[in-house]
Amino acid sequence: MLVHKTPFFYGWVIVAVVMLSGLLTTGITSWGLSVFVGPMEDELGWSRSTIFGALAIGVGVMVVSGTLLGPLGDTKRGPRILYLLGALTFGLTLIYMRQVNFIWQYILVFGVIGGFSRFAIIFPMTIIPKWFVRRRAMAIAWASAGHGLGPFFIPIMIQWFINEVGWRDAWLLLGIITLVLLVPIAALIHTSPEDVGLNPDGDEALPVPGTTATTQATAASEYSYTRYEAVRMPLFWLVIAGLTLGTFGIMGLIPHIIPFLRTQGFSANVAASSITAYAGVGVLMRFGWGFITNRATVRQSFLVLLTLAIGAITFLYTVTNIPSLFLAMMLVGLPFGGFWVLQGLIVPTYFGRRYIAGIFGLMQPFINGAMWAGPWLLSIIFDSFDSYRWVFVTSVASLALGIGLFYMARPVKRAPISQPAVTA
Repeated sequence: MLVHKTPFFYGWVIVAVVMLSGLLTTGITSWGLSVFVGPMEDELGWSRSTIFGALAIGVGVMVVSGTLLGPLGDTKRGPRILYLLGALTFGLTLIYMRQVNFIWQYILVFGVIGGFSRFAIIFPMTIIPKWFVRRRAMAIAWASAGHGLGPFFIPIMIQWFINEVGWRDAWLLLGIITLVLLVPIAALIHTSPEDVGLNPDGDEALPVPGTTATTQATAASEYSYTRYEAVRMPLFWLVIAGLTLGTFGIMGLIPHIIPFLRTQGFSANVAASSITAYAGVGVLMRFGWGFITNRATVRQSFLVLLTLAIGAITFLYTVTNIPSLFLAMMLVGLPFGGFWVLQGLIVPTYFGRRYIAGIFGLMQPFINGAMWAGPWLLSIIFDSFDSYRWVFVTSVASLALGIGLFYMARPVKRAPISQPAVTA
């Protein structure tokens, strides 16, 4: 098996799969759709809320998928099967977008079918904590780097496709690229190291309690709550609410950045190019936030991240020229770049690694709902006021509420039976 032939720990192969998947899904769906908004509005005559509405429709599919299929992530072949189906449907939906002429077609293809495909493709992110414990922060930083690399060049690539062949054939090209890159790598996915005779982090053997090795986080020392135990904890719902509001405030705004910049008088090429400033800082800060979480708690890091996001978004709203635009996008990259890293660390930090897929399956509908319905809800606000002012106000307010909830959400550490549980 390839698992035992790689010269390095196979967990890094899983990380590479997740990185490439995030690059394409986020780059095409979140940032890419914002590039398509202008030409699709011009030709089809649809409103902005209609175009982003398909993402919101997909939330319903994600809710059902996450609730019913989430536990499959804790089975031996579940993540691989889900990923393969997701890669196939995602690529085919992008190809079919070339033929879309009616709203019902768009909603069915990009919303309903696309909702399942997005759920399935990003699902392997939940198994990264199974492969890593001591190196978890760095592994998630690398895995989430794909979400930062996507906006680094995909919006520019899509704009070039549109300029050369039009928006319809641009969708076709994206679909072909997706199928070629994602379908083959589904075979590389394995749920956990134990399934293939390995240990987390590539350790030769799990540390024995009482040895010096247990001074570090290990799979043996980490307590895992079951799905049933987690949902009975008020802390579980505080975490869900905080993550949902943080996701809405950050990810909901992303697809609106390029359209917002166009309303501010920036050209399409300048707006798309400014994303590289965001992406460059964002990719670097993924590792920066991984470094920070080794010296501060995940909860403390998340509170700082949301606070920085409020400042960056506020400054972006005030830009009036190209230098201030690129500076603002770099500042946006500081917190936005670490969002995926901290989100990936929060669930295993609060609830452990053993049942993470099942627990995250319950959380995912809320988080994905904010991610994909967020742009639609903000587009309704834009259509109602014909201004981005209240779009930015809503985003900032959501982040502020998220700060308050995570301030109250202190992780509970399960102590040995002879000791009471403690909070940190």
